[in-house]
Amino acid sequence: MLFKIPFFVATVVIMALVAYLTLFPDPVPEMSIMIPYADKIVHFLMFFAVAACWLFDLRRVYRKYSIAFTVVISCCYGGFIELAQMWMEMGRSADWFDFVADCVGVVTGTWFCYMFLFKKS
Repeated sequence: MLFKIPFFVATVVIMALVAYLTLFPDPVPEMSIMIPYADKIVHFLMFFAVAACWLFDLRRVYRKYSIAFTVVISCCYGGFIELAQMWMEMGRSADWFDFVADCVGVVTGTWFCYMFLFKKS
């Protein structure tokens, strides 16, 4: 059933959701989370999903360099998000550690998707 999703629909939806959550001021009501570095965990999880969706779609369409494309495209998207936060001046701030969390999420999401969906036993 997972492979019946039209190409790039899940990727576009996830990327739009990540853009909304990272660029708009206060997209989620303020919560008092007492977890240290909770925002980094959220960045990790969002870009884990972005990379998993990209790899899922690219492997079905273009197999040869799909892993490299996934990592490059997803990390560039994370960098663009951080730069947009700085340029837009809408109450969001760019943070290098957010970008690092994005990239770690991308690598982990790519590995996870590859290992569990495409790796032949």
